[in-house]
Amino acid sequence: MTGAPLYFRITEGEPLPELRTHAPFRAVVILETQPSQEWETEATKWLVAEGCLYMMAWGDGCSRWHDSVDWASLEEFDFGEIPDDRFVMTTWHE
Repeated sequence: MTGAPLYFRITEGEPLPELRTHAPFRAVVILETQPSQEWETEATKWLVAEGCLYMMAWGDGCSRWHDSVDWASLEEFDFGEIPDDRFVMTTWHE
């Protein structure tokens, strides 16, 4: 996980970018508004599937994103054991 930081602005209803070429990566999610539960779930599953290993959420509803990434990670491995190299550390900060 090296290199210059990349900035992606993701918005509900817009396509999510390909990030696998940057995996593994860390993500800082800054929330200005609360998206729909459906889009939040889609976005957090995307983060996990693309190779995020650390996600820090800040802002409106950040604890919800923290939980959503944890659930997406569990689902990714059918609620079984998560390999160490795919474990996603999550934090939230209001």
